[in-house]
Amino acid sequence: MIITDRVYYSHLELDTEYRLISKLIDKETGEVVVDDKGILQEMETSFSTRENTSQEKYVMELQDPSDNDDVPRKAYAYGYIIPEDGNRLPDGTEYNGIVFQLDGHTFEGRTLVVFEELQKRTPDGYVTVARHMDINDRDQTIHIPKIRTHAFDSETGTNISKMDGLITIHDYVTYENLLPGQTYVLKACLMDKPDSDTKTESPIRDANGDKIEGTLEFVPDSPNGTIGPVILQGNADHFMTDEGEFSSETLVVYEELYLKNSRDASDELLAVANHKDKGSCLQPWGRAKGWGQEPCDRVCSIQM
Repeated sequence: MIITDRVYYSHLELDTEYRLISKLIDKETGEVVVDDKGILQEMETSFSTRENTSQEKYVMELQDPSDNDDVPRKAYAYGYIIPEDGNRLPDGTEYNGIVFQLDGHTFEGRTLVVFEELQKRTPDGYVTVARHMDINDRDQTIHIPKIRTHAFDSETGTNISKMDGLITIHDYVTYENLLPGQTYVLKACLMDKPDSDTKTESPIRDANGDKIEGTLEFVPDSPNGTIGPVILQGNADHFMTDEGEFSSETLVVYEELYLKNSRDASDELLAVANHKDKGSCLQPWGRAKGWGQEPCDRVCSIQM
């Protein structure tokens, strides 16, 4: 997960060194968060208001409030804070601002707020000259969703499917920390979980080579809730994987949650959460006969 922050300043002294202390705060506890490696998410960014082509800054002159032409104007610096050594996003793109990089799964279901404290360097050390520490500032708030799922075969009502002919899987998703009134799109995809640990999951495909997928668009009326079902349907007699014929004993349902971009009319989908846990099995797979009916040559468990 990448959190970026563009910090604007004004009325700073010219030819002066400053530093910005940025912190990621858990809105519920008010404490600085710690990532999955145990690292406190606090960052120091040094910059100066000297003339420097790498800095995106400007100088403005302020007239004395009395508008007395005999009083000399005083110059101040203003602009955006840019780290002296620059910043780059993971894709290599230059970013003129503050960048936090962390594992989003560590903070699932939590709300983070960015705090900033500006300090000026003096002969006696750094002194604080400004703060932006509003725990309720929406523009500084990051909502990190969390989703968990429950998938089952519509015929058996369990996570065991009879792999003969058409199968239909219903997938219900429980969510936390969404934005009420915003439009979300949930996408689910049926995956093959190989028996060998040396292989990775690959999407299940039908006879036409199409993935077994389902999509559901919804608008939550509260941050937490459950939606569904997302329906995934296909003929198991023709299941294939990218490596050839489907021969595993376990299906895995992967989900991705997207937020529709409401800032323009593009309807761009922004990925905000996923659930791709290949080990979250409801019950162990067991080869069996078909539920007191005709024997079924093959059954398959469903994970989610």
